[in-house]
Formats: sequence, structure tokens, C-alpha cells
Amino acid sequence: MRLLANIAALALVALFITGPAFADSYRITVYTADTKKAGTDATVKIRLKGTRHLSRVMILDPPGNSFERAQWDTQILAIRDLGQLTETVLSHDGGGKGSGWLPQTVYVTNLTTGDRADFGVSRWIYSRVYTDFGVSSRHKYKKSELERERKKAAAAMKRQ
Repeated sequence: MRLLANIAALALVALFITGPAFADSYRITVYTADTKKAGTDATVKIRLKGTRHLSRVMILDPPGNSFERAQWDTQILAIRDLGQLTETVLSHDGGGKGSGWLPQTVYVTNLTTGDRADFGVSRWIYSRVYTDFGVSSRHKYKKSELERERKKAAAAMKRQ
């Protein structure tokens, strides 16, 4: 019995140490609306909920001047497989002048499975307010499409 307890403890330590090795790559793409003062200089955060797990709150910080009016921003994050995505929560820290933000759409693609969830947002997000959005549509990439998406993601990660 003691041997089984020791093996279980070692397995947990190995899982803790190698955590990212068990993660999937998720590409998060956000489009900020083409509306006056829609962009923000605040630190944007996201949390994803799936049928298997809930992610931690993660900072989105793509390269360049992110989350400006009529702009697409993309970032790749390593997250354990969340299952089929059901919800996203967006927030920001209220930093910067006029920190209100109007994201229009969020696309989240699991680059391992090819599953994409689209979140129609189109609501103003103000300082430290957590706003949740359900999935508006889903897409499953074909094998050839997924390979192209993985290559694009790899190129994007090199630029980060």
C-alpha cells in the first residue's frame, strides 16, 4: 500500500514539473470593433471554460500595439485540453487613458484538435469587470486546414 502511495506521489510531481508538455496550443484571435474609442491600452485578460476544465486567468499580450480600433490581435497560449469550449470571460485592469474596450469577436482554436469556437462579443468592457460570453458558432478544421493553421501559429510564435 505504501508503494502505491509513493508511486502516486511521484506521478503527481512529474505532472507538476512537466505540466506544459501535456498542454494543447490554443490560438486566441480578437477583433476590436471599428467604433470610435473602441481600443484600449489596458492589460487584457481572458479565461476559457470548456466541458473538461476551466483555464486560469491569462493575460493577452500580442506583440505590437494591441487591441486598437479595427484591429485583429492573435496570441498562442499553452493550455491543458479544456474539452469543447463553452464560454470565455474577458476583462482588463483599467490601465491607460480611456480604458473602455469594445471587442467584437473572439476566435479560439485548439491547434491540437482543430476545434474552433467563435464568441460574438460586441459589448463594452470597462475596468475590472468580468464579462462572460457563450459560444456563437463552432468549426472543425479538416486535417489539411489544421496543418496550415499549425504552420501559421508556429510562424506567429516565432515573431512573439
